[in-house]
Amino acid sequence: MVQLVIHADDVGMCHGANRAFAELSHFGTITSGSVMVPCPWFTEIAETAATDDALDCGIHLTLNAEMDHYRWGPVSSAGPSSGLVDEHGYLWRDVASVRRNAHPDAVEQEWRAQIDRALAAGINVTHLVFCAFHPNAPGGAEIEVIEPENFHVRTDEYELFGTADWREWLTSQPYELVSMGDLAQP
Repeated sequence: MVQLVIHADDVGMCHGANRAFAELSHFGTITSGSVMVPCPWFTEIAETAATDDALDCGIHLTLNAEMDHYRWGPVSSAGPSSGLVDEHGYLWRDVASVRRNAHPDAVEQEWRAQIDRALAAGINVTHLVFCAFHPNAPGGAEIEVIEPENFHVRTDEYELFGTADWREWLTSQPYELVSMGDLAQP
């Protein structure tokens, strides 16, 4: 039987994302999610995940903060010379700016700091998600250029995944719903 992971992205960004992830995980229509550690609502989801073994959490390794009035900075002590932050001390708004400015050593330091913070908070980290890097980008393993203002499509996932009809349809398909953690088990 085909195994299917239904993954929620951007957990930790806001209270609504955290609640939706937890509720839909328990409802059975989301099987895994990735947490953005630098975000303001990280602590809430970390506390929830540390006490709820049913939640399968990975880390969405984060190098940008694209919103106009809702920003976050790095977890590491990265300063301006790291190339990770803009003139206000926040992570860059777009991936192209990260591409132009970030130093590889600073990226590694930041990602390690995000992983360390998640583990220290008690999250059982089952996987890592690299949304900003793509191995098939020109030049290989370069930062993928995705600009939210040009290529941003969002659906109301909670409305879709929170219905009994959706859950019934999912369970009638020839899939076994699994989490990322399940895939790591022998």
